[in-house]
Amino acid sequence: MKELMMSLLLWIGANSTLPVEGVPLPEIEFLSSEELHNLYTVEDACDTNYRALYDMNHTIIYLLDDWDESNLIDRSFLLHELVHHVQKEEGYEFRVMREEESYLLQFSYLEESATDDSDEMLRISDLFYIIMNNCHIM
Repeated sequence: MKELMMSLLLWIGANSTLPVEGVPLPEIEFLSSEELHNLYTVEDACDTNYRALYDMNHTIIYLLDDWDESNLIDRSFLLHELVHHVQKEEGYEFRVMREEESYLLQFSYLEESATDDSDEMLRISDLFYIIMNNCHIM
């Protein structure tokens, strides 16, 4: 998991203005769907379709217990939460700014990493549409 997180941090650094050098890795904890859902607050309402959550107070990324490293979309959720981790390290304060940047990087990663598999591209497009509409980003 450390190698994947380091790889994703390097990708974030190469594809954004966020400085990733020297950023410590957060802890990872796997939770059931119910446990993850219970962690959501009202502010996280747009995140209910998520498979991950970043706890800024404890520097932990929570992933669903069926999270699969070989699944591109699951990796993109980890990347999204790692963006929040780097943002926290940089002192970001405004939620909407944090979310917009995280979503844009997540979908850039998905587009760049996706194969030519049309079913996979449709799933990514559907996910993008759902999140953008539910979270009122952009």
